[in-house]
Amino acid sequence: MTPLAWTSMATGVNPGKHGIYDFRKQDPSTYRVTPVQYDDIDRPTIWDVFDKQDQTTGVVNFPVAVPAPDVGDFFVSGFPAGPDDGIV
Repeated sequence: MTPLAWTSMATGVNPGKHGIYDFRKQDPSTYRVTPVQYDDIDRPTIWDVFDKQDQTTGVVNFPVAVPAPDVGDFFVSGFPAGPDDGIV
């Protein structure tokens, strides 16, 4: 599954530490399935670290990043973002 690979690459930690395993998540109390969002990542990404250091960053087409975080100079979300999901 690519969501855990992309998130591992961006955070530098394994899925057990960043918490992303799929494109969706399930609420254990209601069994409701919803898409994974950027806020579900439990560890800072490399661009989060750069942003805190006031470094220039830009990210294009990163999956599992909806809505697009307010970091760096620009950020464009990737799959599975839709046109109304705040992808930029």
